[in-house]
Amino acid sequence: MSRRMILLLLIGMLLCSQAHALLFSFSGTKSFGGEVGDLAAQAVFTPAGQDLEVWLGNVGPDVWIPSQVLTAVFFDIRQGYQGPTNPGLTIDQLLTPESASLLSDLVLPSGENPAVARFVPYESGVPAPGYLDPNVADTDYQYNIGGEWAYRYFPGATSPAPGGTTQGISSSGLGLFGDGNFNGPDLAPPNALDGVQYGLLSIDDDPTTGNQKVTGAENNPQPLIWYHATYQLDLPVAWEDRWTIQNVWFQYGTSTSDPQIGPLYVEGVSAQAAVPEPASLCLLGLASGAIATMVKKRKKA
Repeated sequence: MSRRMILLLLIGMLLCSQAHALLFSFSGTKSFGGEVGDLAAQAVFTPAGQDLEVWLGNVGPDVWIPSQVLTAVFFDIRQGYQGPTNPGLTIDQLLTPESASLLSDLVLPSGENPAVARFVPYESGVPAPGYLDPNVADTDYQYNIGGEWAYRYFPGATSPAPGGTTQGISSSGLGLFGDGNFNGPDLAPPNALDGVQYGLLSIDDDPTTGNQKVTGAENNPQPLIWYHATYQLDLPVAWEDRWTIQNVWFQYGTSTSDPQIGPLYVEGVSAQAAVPEPASLCLLGLASGAIATMVKKRKKA
């Protein structure tokens, strides 16, 4: 086999190895009755090497009150998962928050690509504090919500987080988080995570509805985010195949006494990212092509 053919095969194998990613996808729904009603949320965790991407979305109905705003997600990294009754051992890992953004290149298991979220200024013509127009990408901070969301690690068996989870991401203090730490600007004072600011409205939200705690006051609208956001975290070591994401909780509102959905458990699923064929078929195709080329050359010889 020629050097050129070997090089092409090596490049092809590298591309095939990137043709799929391990996703842990969670969907939760719960009916709370009264003015809260039915709530629904989604989260997709994508580990790759020492990176962990978390996509979070509010897929509930129109938001009227703060306890319908999705403000946090909590989770564990676990090993030896065998089902909800035997969820395995929790891997205590302090992660490093890198970024929080309105942008997403994730293709959900449903085939949907959520692309760009947006800030929602409720009062027409009156920008919310820190409002950024996603149609005008002319600043370094465009789409960056890192100063309004925080990550925290809750070690040990005495975690105060929902479900005793060890990892959390939140836009609200909840009595658990301090300042935003995803390397972004403080879009609205104070520096500490404050109330429902920059929480997630639902995909079906109507910005003309909601009480004043959601819409804000005249000339001072509440800055919130439509539908979804994406978070990047660094792991201290490379992700191991035997690890999974489990014990996921969705938190709404500004207190851990507000509505929660959890715990959620799920098996890891492999989903194609950019190449429609599984990596095994991709490699098989490369091998077949190489063999065909070699046979053709031998015939010519």
